Amino acid sequence: MALDTATEVEQLKRVQDSEGTVTAPANEDLQQAIRDRLSNADGIFADAVDPTTDAAGEDLPSNSVKDGCEVAIVADPNNAGPIYFGPQGGVVVPLPAGGATTQRVKDTNSIRVRASQAGDTVYVVGEVA
Repeated sequence: MALDTATEVEQLKRVQDSEGTVTAPANEDLQQAIRDRLSNADGIFADAVDPTTDAAGEDLPSNSVKDGCEVAIVADPNNAGPIYFGPQGGVVVPLPAGGATTQRVKDTNSIRVRASQAGDTVYVVGEVA
């Protein structure tokens, strides 16, 4: 049986997803949104912060983060103690010296940090929105 590979497709009315459900194909707006989300950002930001030791902590500097991306939070390996981080209103998660984590946020200022020892440093790196 021959396979015709020269046939023109004028319009797709329905497509099948990975679960076999018939659905409408992605329109141009959806395709652009997917490209925007999956494409590389125009740049990155990187901040070094020496957080307060005050129990309330402080917000990280404001950086808009590319939609769908996470920021890396890294405690300096030479820190004398852990860096505590969490959402605004709570800095309860300890990050040991040299430890790292990622967080999905729209802006880095939604993360609050506190040092256990004065002079300890935390680094924040992410893709610019």
